[in-house]
Amino acid sequence: MTSTAEPTYYEQVGGGPAVQRLVEVFYDLVWSDPQLAGYFVDADRDRLKVHQARLIAGVLGGPKEYTGRELAEAHQGLHITSDDYDRVVEHLVAACAKLDVPGHIVAAVGDVLADVKPTIATGGAGRP
Repeated sequence: MTSTAEPTYYEQVGGGPAVQRLVEVFYDLVWSDPQLAGYFVDADRDRLKVHQARLIAGVLGGPKEYTGRELAEAHQGLHITSDDYDRVVEHLVAACAKLDVPGHIVAAVGDVLADVKPTIATGGAGRP
């Protein structure tokens, strides 16, 4: 029997190795951005990459292996501004473009990011 199911976005982008590469490119952009650097001064960067890869994989329809805290809890106290959140999204879109992620997949991820923005971008002065 052959399967007629459409491949998931996760499968369309190349699965785990492609998501790992996306996370690497994304964080290279984010961590080198002076506007965002203050948020990551004391961060465990390796741990962040693992969590981000698992989160993105799940959003794309891949394995649901994310075991981190809920988004609101994980970002609580960071005082992420709307502008800073949008800047992170810009970097994710740029990373997707560098890796030739199809536009319809980027748009679907963008919808998820728009939905969770109020949970993460809680305002305040942001980080220095």
